[in-house]
Amino acid sequence: MFIIDVKLPENPNRKLKAMLAAFEEKFGEIPPHFKLLGTLNLNELESTLEYLIRLMQHPTINPDLFAFLRLHIAKHEGYQYCIKFNTNLLKSLGYSTDIIEESSNDISKIPFDENLKLLANKAVKSVLNFKDFSRDDLIDLYESGWDDGEIFDAINHCGFMLKNGRLISAYML
Repeated sequence: MFIIDVKLPENPNRKLKAMLAAFEEKFGEIPPHFKLLGTLNLNELESTLEYLIRLMQHPTINPDLFAFLRLHIAKHEGYQYCIKFNTNLLKSLGYSTDIIEESSNDISKIPFDENLKLLANKAVKSVLNFKDFSRDDLIDLYESGWDDGEIFDAINHCGFMLKNGRLISAYML
């Protein structure tokens, strides 16, 4: 799968050990891309896991939205590994193959209310079509009740996916 051998440290610190256990419980194993990140830079793995745990516990945004954002960005960029991983994750969360496929091609097809759809559309636009993203887009989001922190979280996660997708792709066979 990867061009280098990947493995997690034999004796991770207590914090990292707990985070890895949480992800192993959720996925049944430590996903390979986390092992890759741990092989490349252990501090980055710890930081990434902290970030993802925060998103999974987001107080105002349905955490499933972030998986749909990752899948959509992965599909747009052609990150095959990430497409497969996030598709399987969304299936495990109970979403139908049709919904997953439709939303991977068109983020407005996510199975959420109009407010979340707007946030998703604007977040994707801000990253994939950043030159077209404007003050009017932010005003639309504010008028729908989103605040700067929530908007940042959605936009940041789209950017996170671009960065990590490219990183993973650089090490793929």
